Amino acid sequence: MSILACVLLTMSGYFYWGSRQRQAITETIRPELFNSGDLVDVVMAVDGDEVIIGNGAGETTKFRILGIKSFNPTLRDPLILEYGKICFDYLKRVAVGKQARLVVSDKRVDNEGRLLGTLFLEGTDGKYDLNLATDLISKGYTLVYTRFDFPGMDAYLGAQRKARETGEGFWMNDRIAARADSLLLLWNQEKNRGP
Repeated sequence: MSILACVLLTMSGYFYWGSRQRQAITETIRPELFNSGDLVDVVMAVDGDEVIIGNGAGETTKFRILGIKSFNPTLRDPLILEYGKICFDYLKRVAVGKQARLVVSDKRVDNEGRLLGTLFLEGTDGKYDLNLATDLISKGYTLVYTRFDFPGMDAYLGAQRKARETGEGFWMNDRIAARADSLLLLWNQEKNRGP
């Protein structure tokens, strides 16, 4: 019995420590410590369009990838959940644990205080020129968030058109494509209405 209690206590401590570490990372919002051109570490994926980035000094902040919107991987609809998870898993696989060149948006932070901008991953040529958002869009893992204009929006929309035409990712599924179209229509209507 005492062995079981010891094992349970050890496991509880392990899970508590891990959850405290994740909570400390995700609670950190220090956008003032990061600037365009910085080489940052992608520490953790929060969802398909948000990550935690860190600098060389061990400081971290929440970072919202400008111009994209992914399906939420926690929604109850199994199909939407699946595509949200695919985007999230891909983001973890290609970005987490890697360095990226940071380009901060002119707006700098969003309404939740998250740093807002673009991440460029290292390409095959060793240069940081692989736009993470464009990569996610072209694979059909995320949508262009058209609610607000942003630099590079035309290129993102071009990548989205191509992904749709070739049936990449969620665009191959008629039900999810219809949901995506509804969201795009809603965002355009909100944009036309203004703030």
